[in-house]
Amino acid sequence: MFTAPVDVYLHEFSHVLPDLIFISTENLAIIDYKDGIIGVPDLVVEIISPSSIYKDRVMKNNDYQAAGVPEYWLVDSKNQAVEVYENINKAFHLFSFAAETGKIQSKLLQGFELDITTIFPPEQ
Repeated sequence: MFTAPVDVYLHEFSHVLPDLIFISTENLAIIDYKDGIIGVPDLVVEIISPSSIYKDRVMKNNDYQAAGVPEYWLVDSKNQAVEVYENINKAFHLFSFAAETGKIQSKLLQGFELDITTIFPPEQ
């Protein structure tokens, strides 16, 4: 697991800086501790801010889909929501979603479940 800032080179012409990156033990060879991640991570998480909505929802989304990133999460703090997408044939499909309350699951990390109130606590 890596947190920003870490350079990710999905391919020769695509460089991104995701907020969180997960690489499985099977793919550890893509980690270059000097230059960053050279290849496609297993899971990428982007935390949406007002200035990054278009970049995260459209530009990075398209880059991650085309590169074959298996799982992409969007964390939307304004709406207290988490969206989990799985990549099927280089197209993202919503796998799990929760807003304000509820749990999300990961397709990639079998058995992983996250109650989103742990990242978005209910107002007291």
